[in-house]
Amino acid sequence: MTAHYILPFPSKKPLDTVSNVMSRVSAKMFVTIFLGFLVLSLASACSVTRKTTQSSRTAVEQLLLTEATERSFAHQDLPPLPIPEGAAVSLDVTALTTWSHKFDTDFFKQIIAGWLGEQGFLIRDSRENAAFRLEVVTNALGTEFSQTFIGMPEFQSVLIPFALPELALFKAQYQTGFARFYVNIFENATDRFMGATPVYTGETYHNIYTVLLVLGFSSSNLTKSPQLGTLHDPVDSGQEPPLHTTTIDGQEPN
Repeated sequence: MTAHYILPFPSKKPLDTVSNVMSRVSAKMFVTIFLGFLVLSLASACSVTRKTTQSSRTAVEQLLLTEATERSFAHQDLPPLPIPEGAAVSLDVTALTTWSHKFDTDFFKQIIAGWLGEQGFLIRDSRENAAFRLEVVTNALGTEFSQTFIGMPEFQSVLIPFALPELALFKAQYQTGFARFYVNIFENATDRFMGATPVYTGETYHNIYTVLLVLGFSSSNLTKSPQLGTLHDPVDSGQEPPLHTTTIDGQEPN
């Protein structure tokens, strides 16, 4: 007796099941990649980024330096200079490090000249025309920067063709302006040392904070710090300068 075996035809159901599974996996991968790209795009778009401008110093850095110098004369019980009131004086400025720009020296001298002009002294541009020589010894005039960061820093991976942006849960950028100097006074005719002023010290700060990627705010003791963006009140141009604008040889600015 011969036995006959009937081979069953392969069912299409397992193939359909595998195809459906592959389709669902592909769909999930597409959604995951799309959502990841969307999150990274939003994070990079909302991150607070500060870049160096075309000027040698930003406006904030300039204000930190100038207001630190101006504040060094304020809120202090300063004794009078040991020279007659209304005397003609010349100014020399020295510093421990080389000034980065000649404008630093000129501007620093103008701030001190304005303060001396308010005290009634006459500013001369040469020693020959002055009875006394004021030598400003600058201990420090500059800015300091520090940062606190909690999160994932920006990095470039070899596996991903684009750089991942910085993701900051908390970020604080601290920028401080500091001025410290004193003045030695000499009689020009004899080079006799007349005395020295107390040490003048001024400090300013401008801090920027970022919380949870997108929440940003700042804290500053500057009189009027610049605001980035367009949704803010314009700067009031009617304010008086903090110090008298007396220039060398008493010439008023144009």
